[in-house]
Parts: sequence; C-alpha cells; structure tokens
Amino acid sequence: MPRNGPFLLAAALCLVAGAGQAERQMTPHGLYAAGDASGFEVLSLPNRTGADYFCAAGTFARERLGARATDRVEIARPLGPSRVDPGRRAVTFVVTPPERKGFTLRDVVLSTKRTGQNRTVGHAVSLCNQTRDR
Repeated sequence: MPRNGPFLLAAALCLVAGAGQAERQMTPHGLYAAGDASGFEVLSLPNRTGADYFCAAGTFARERLGARATDRVEIARPLGPSRVDPGRRAVTFVVTPPERKGFTLRDVVLSTKRTGQNRTVGHAVSLCNQTRDR
C-alpha cells in the first residue's frame, strides 16, 4: 500500500459518512428527516404527535426537496421500522402533486398509522407553529 494509502482510505470513509449525514436534516420539534423525492423518513421520538411528523415532513419537503406549498406530503408507509436508521422507527412520506384529493373527515386527526393520509406542504409547515408544552 502506498505511504498515503491509509490517509486516502480514512478520507474516503469520512466522505461516505458525511454524505449520509448531509442528507439528514433536523426539523422543528427535534425530529430528523432523511431521504429524497422518491421517499423520505421522519425518524420517531417519544411523545411526538401526528402534527409533529407532518410538520417535519412539510419542512423537509419544502427546504430539501423544493416542494411547493400546494404539493402534498403523504404517508407512504406508516410508523414502523426505519430503513434509513436500523433499530429506530420512522414514518415514510412522499411528495405528491397538488391535484391529489385532499383529506376526508376520517383524516381530521393526524395519525402516523394510516397510509395515504396527507396534507399540503403549506398546511404541514403551519403545524410547526403550534405551541407545545414539553
């Protein structure tokens, strides 16, 4: 191995580790989101509500994916084992076009357990402004 081989290997490992971390973003209420336009996870934390998850999803979609306020964040996979961070739980969201049908009376309560539940990105981000006693 060349003299600088270990240095190059360490540098490459740092770049790979940094790439995974760069995709992860802390969102309001302390939740982390990670992924891309094909699907992204909001990693769970204790004592968080459905509104917290939608807030995180809307923020991530707007800031990292460039979603418009009229696009929708939709639960693609309800709360379950994370694919991004093994050993943790997460909700998987996707961004869908604004033409998608809005919520029904069944969706009034925000839940992380129902596939298909959705909100506009603008509405999801507005949920971040809810005051919470922690």
